[in-house]
Amino acid sequence: MFSQRSLLFRKRSILFIVSCILFTWASADAATIHPEDYYQEWFCSTYGGTREFIFPDSTRVDCLLPNVAVELEFAEKWYEGVGQALYYGLWARRAPGIGLIIEDPEKDMKYFYRLIRTVNDYGLDIRVFPIFLDSFSEPYEMWP
Repeated sequence: MFSQRSLLFRKRSILFIVSCILFTWASADAATIHPEDYYQEWFCSTYGGTREFIFPDSTRVDCLLPNVAVELEFAEKWYEGVGQALYYGLWARRAPGIGLIIEDPEKDMKYFYRLIRTVNDYGLDIRVFPIFLDSFSEPYEMWP
């Protein structure tokens, strides 16, 4: 049987572990300058698309443009964007696209080049929209 002191120690240990997990999740979100939905809003309003368009299978594309279904993704998650863009392009019967969010060019450009190499080497018909931040942390889209 556990003593009072032992139970208290176990409760504190569990509380500590849960706190560490929550802090890690909060830190992961805090690592970005803007949340992903900020970029979705900016991109869709800039290009006149429909934000968060829902398909019959309940999946949703970040921005549906007249000719492109665009999935926005932070640079380090570029590989997730490839699969999602292809799938949403299929559902929308439009070209697949990835809006790649590059908040820190020194850190993120390697992911951009990985995406471009994968698209080119496999002959994927994916439109890539690199999204950078200006000196005021406002997004803009251009080819480097």
